[in-house]
Amino acid sequence: MDLVLNNIQLSKNPTVAPDEEERPRFEIGKMCICRHKGRKYRAKIVGERVVDGILHFVVYYVECNARYDEVIPTDSPRLMKNNA
Repeated sequence: MDLVLNNIQLSKNPTVAPDEEERPRFEIGKMCICRHKGRKYRAKIVGERVVDGILHFVVYYVECNARYDEVIPTDSPRLMKNNA
């Protein structure tokens, strides 16, 4: 049974693949650039974690102590591709 809300049909069994924006942009083990307090740092995606039902990446800042590792949502604009 489908629901209609404000002329939008909602299906209980959607067959459409998720948008590209909803998929993680990075892979575990890949290098990236991460902004932190206005500065850019080389970083590495070292894991994934679900926080409050939202997928996050565990980010390790290269050449920094592991105590600075951070958990950042996968869709955060702070994460950027490493073009080097």
